[in-house]
Amino acid sequence: MKTHAQPGIVLAFTIAALVFCRRGSAQDIPLSRPAISPYLNLYRTDSGVVDNYNAYVRPRLELHSLLERQQRILRRQSANIFSLQRNAWGPAGRGEQAVGSASIFMNYSHYFPSPQSHVAPRAVRRR
Repeated sequence: MKTHAQPGIVLAFTIAALVFCRRGSAQDIPLSRPAISPYLNLYRTDSGVVDNYNAYVRPRLELHSLLERQQRILRRQSANIFSLQRNAWGPAGRGEQAVGSASIFMNYSHYFPSPQSHVAPRAVRRR
């Protein structure tokens, strides 16, 4: 007796294989065109009461456009972060900060005046 694979199982296996065979970096994957056309789902027979376009194709197309939009935003944000990091290192590239004041850890000298500040001031002569 021969058994035929159901289209849903074949599609799930194909998607799983494509997901696990991709490269590691998510930002290097080009999203210009899906690997498998979502319109192949128009021929599925397990859609139920909703037509195949609204059940499978349109959600896949919307997901693809959403992922493209998010990838553009991530690229823009990483470019902004890179420029901020480059500007924060200062002109000499030695980690010089452009703003802020110098500080020392556990420095309480501003709470306790130095001994020289307690010296009595010189008497002012009157003319």
